[in-house]
Amino acid sequence: MNVSKPSMSLRIFGSLFTLLLVVRCTAQGGAMPAVDLSVEPVHALVEQPPEYPGGHTALRNYLLNNMVFPEAVGKEAISGTVKVRFVVDRHGKVREPKIIFSLHPDVDGEALRLISVMPDWQPGRLREKPVNVMYVLPITIGG
Repeated sequence: MNVSKPSMSLRIFGSLFTLLLVVRCTAQGGAMPAVDLSVEPVHALVEQPPEYPGGHTALRNYLLNNMVFPEAVGKEAISGTVKVRFVVDRHGKVREPKIIFSLHPDVDGEALRLISVMPDWQPGRLREKPVNVMYVLPITIGG
């Protein structure tokens, strides 16, 4: 992918869209085993949603500082919003990112790359226990 640094603004909307799956979640002690999302529940509504380290401003800065704009963005004057759905698991790991609203194949690929290499989040909590939570992050290009 041929890319160039951005000259246009990138806005992040902190909207939380979620899906609800109800399955029983059990906590394990000791080392942090991989979370099996096919067995453990993924919640939509929690008392405390997951949070990027440093909050919305830090998330915005992470995206602004790390997004490498595909060349097509400048050539084709692409602007709009791509939405990425992912799970923040009970350990704060970002898992299973997926484009749910596409903007352009090159922009979608860069959005998935950014989400896949994000640092760990503070996990969401339900009844004071960390749980897996579905999260949708809209990333707006241009404007």
